[in-house]
Amino acid sequence: MVAFAYCDAQMRLLGMRHIRSLEIDRAELPLRDITTDALGFGATKMVMAHNHPSGIARPSRGDCTATRALVRLLAPIGITLIDHLILTPDASASFRALGLL
Repeated sequence: MVAFAYCDAQMRLLGMRHIRSLEIDRAELPLRDITTDALGFGATKMVMAHNHPSGIARPSRGDCTATRALVRLLAPIGITLIDHLILTPDASASFRALGLL
């Protein structure tokens, strides 16, 4: 599952979207829907989070590729991806803390 939190410039939550994936090892990001939601909420900032059922909170190559694509898509329309969080039952990882954002 992937979740998006759409926020204003003061990081007040404006709305959320959860996307369920039919795949066990990856989630497709519906970039058009994500952008439409961000614009519809009037968001200027976003936080993305997803789980790793494997229990390993380390970003995968696919996670990094998807995050870079989302940042490139959002930047021209004035929306900043504040962080991408990976959650497991026992750990978490932050792209921002890891220097990946």
